[in-house]
Amino acid sequence: MPLERPHRFASPLTAQKSWSPQAGSRVDNAIRRFAPEFAQIKSTAAARETEGEQPDAAIAGLVEQGFGRLSVPREFGGDGLLPSEVLAVLVALARADSNIAHAFRPHVNAIESAFLSQDANTNWIYAQAAQGRIFGSGSNERHGAVSRVSSTITRSPSGDRVLNGTKYFTTGSLFADWTSASGVTEDGTVEVFFVPTDAPGVTVHPDWGGFGQRGSGSGSITFAGVRLDEATTRRVEQQATGVQEVIFAFWQLVLLAVEVGIAQSAVDDAVAYVRARDHNFSHGLSASPAEDPVIQSVIGEASSLAFSAESAFAHVTRLYDQVHGIPTDSPEYPAALTRLSLSVFQAQAVIVDATLAVTTKIFDVGGATEIERRSALDRHWRNARTVAQHNPHRFRVREVGSTLLTDSEPDYGWGRPGQ
Repeated sequence: MPLERPHRFASPLTAQKSWSPQAGSRVDNAIRRFAPEFAQIKSTAAARETEGEQPDAAIAGLVEQGFGRLSVPREFGGDGLLPSEVLAVLVALARADSNIAHAFRPHVNAIESAFLSQDANTNWIYAQAAQGRIFGSGSNERHGAVSRVSSTITRSPSGDRVLNGTKYFTTGSLFADWTSASGVTEDGTVEVFFVPTDAPGVTVHPDWGGFGQRGSGSGSITFAGVRLDEATTRRVEQQATGVQEVIFAFWQLVLLAVEVGIAQSAVDDAVAYVRARDHNFSHGLSASPAEDPVIQSVIGEASSLAFSAESAFAHVTRLYDQVHGIPTDSPEYPAALTRLSLSVFQAQAVIVDATLAVTTKIFDVGGATEIERRSALDRHWRNARTVAQHNPHRFRVREVGSTLLTDSEPDYGWGRPGQ
């Protein structure tokens, strides 16, 4: 049933989670903490791209240093960062390598879902993350429809419940200890479980066929007679209305963190490319490319576009913190949820368009050497385009326009029933 909402523009939010002056320093401290890992990751990102290597060692190093427990509450052994703070650290990681930041998407989603749901799995998820175990994604199928699941949960001859099927778009699962998995039971009910990636019958395939984000640990997973018993798997409960919509917003924000990091990284690489050049074009206005007003203008435009993406992202993540702290039974929660959802959709349009523009514009600062494979500068556009294909923003901006013009309810999630 849809939530009953007052007119969404009637009043501003009043119950807001305080934005501590220390919030920025906590982000800075976290980024400094992982600075050596980020620097190493950034220095090897282009080589991984051209050689087709997966970032197993880089992810293992981050996990060893505690990257996977940033958002776990302190009382459970984590750092207790706010969602906006975790997202800011993800931007810094994406600036080093967008593939690796994207690979952590299911993991940070699992922790945020645990916080919002407060169900039987919450403390267990916290404990797993605090112990350095990572969650991946294995519930999606190629047809892309949320409500259509072809994987099955049946009874084996011995009476065990078993999962059979193949999943795709399995972000992060190549590096994960646990993956989500869904199947439809004999009575037509869809159930979701966390399953160990090393369980008998689970095979993670590094067969992602996209032209971007090729090191994000995606591809397919085959579940062949995987036992769904209480000793080795955890059933995921259905999330309550009002909670699910916020989780959808967070999932999108993680993707936008990756986009912002890509924009910043593209500017970094363009600047480094220009500084390293020792000659300019024959029609250049200066012997030095770095002193040429045309090239300076291109870099300035690209940097400004990246700044606009970063600014939109900072605004919407602070808003997310506010809604994250409002109880779902609060009378102001419905209006806050709608405001958040529309803001995420608006930010998505701004950030995606800005990042795609940046990753194209950087090629205006060089010549033929800029397209050499070893520089891998094309990875920025390919990666940004790939991330943007998740929930295409043209459909999201239509939701914004429809809500503003007709006062209709926005579609918060991935699809309506039956799609």
